[in-house]
Amino acid sequence: MLGPYEDLDVVELVQDLKTIRLCQMMATVVVLYDHLITLDREVELIWSKRWSLSKILFVVNRYLGGAVLLIDAVVFLSGHMSDKVSYNFFVFQGWASACVVWAMQIIMQLRVTAMYGHSWSLCIFLSSCFTAEVVAMGVILGMAYQLITVAAEPIPGMLICTPIRIPDYLFAFWLPIVVFESILCGLVIVRGVLHIRESGTGWEPTSLINVLIRDSVLYFFLTLSAYLTNAIVWLALSAELLEVPEGFALAATCIMGSRLVLNMREAYYSPFEGRLDRFTDMHERESQMHFRVAPVAAVYLDEIELGETNWADDSGVMKPLAEIEPPHSANS
Repeated sequence: MLGPYEDLDVVELVQDLKTIRLCQMMATVVVLYDHLITLDREVELIWSKRWSLSKILFVVNRYLGGAVLLIDAVVFLSGHMSDKVSYNFFVFQGWASACVVWAMQIIMQLRVTAMYGHSWSLCIFLSSCFTAEVVAMGVILGMAYQLITVAAEPIPGMLICTPIRIPDYLFAFWLPIVVFESILCGLVIVRGVLHIRESGTGWEPTSLINVLIRDSVLYFFLTLSAYLTNAIVWLALSAELLEVPEGFALAATCIMGSRLVLNMREAYYSPFEGRLDRFTDMHERESQMHFRVAPVAAVYLDEIELGETNWADDSGVMKPLAEIEPPHSANS
């Protein structure tokens, strides 16, 4: 007996289940590979620096996401579980994946509000949107888990953790994410265009603010594509194919989120390497780095990553750092 799949072609079903395993393995391998090739940057730019909220959010995004994908691969390869354990795995997978997305969205919200000079109206608007997104995702997941059915052996002899019955509305889980990240993406693009127009400097790839805009837009483009793909697959295809695109969405969030933080820190710290004793030559630094330098002890990266620095002056032109003048010499 095939149970829920008795009307499907057995060969087609077996191929679908093998595709799930392959896709989950591919997503896991891609994330692990990215971890390996960026480990040196992570040690230098994350672990050697002080603990902060941005560092904690980075760890959640990178390591919780990687752990979920690794557990996914083990579960889909082993298959030796009961139906109850399979169900609990899906519950864990859903909530853990949501936490990874939320961690990255917190960083993005704070960066966007910093770009707009910490506008209270924008902060309230984004906080309200984020809260609505979290509530909507939580309600959808909570309701869906009351109805979803998971089998450890969907067909005789095929041991793989598989959803065999899902509610029709489960695809809507991705819609709040798509809507909220579209809002964030639009705000980044608008501010980037205004910055280029008003600053009169054009696009300079090495500029700190341009690194932020470039990586933010790329992050939103790739993750939004992955989230929309999941929504379409969950809406249009059968329950057993639920897991085919899900791993890639989580992988995109982990990889792009981690690289966004690493690139930002690299753009911030690299110009200081080997030149910590040259704070007196401020004009040379301004011409090379496109922003004014303050003593290292006075300015922390959290001011950029977490919105503690005003990136926009009264004219609306963004500034990457608060312009803190160095102490004047005694004979100046």
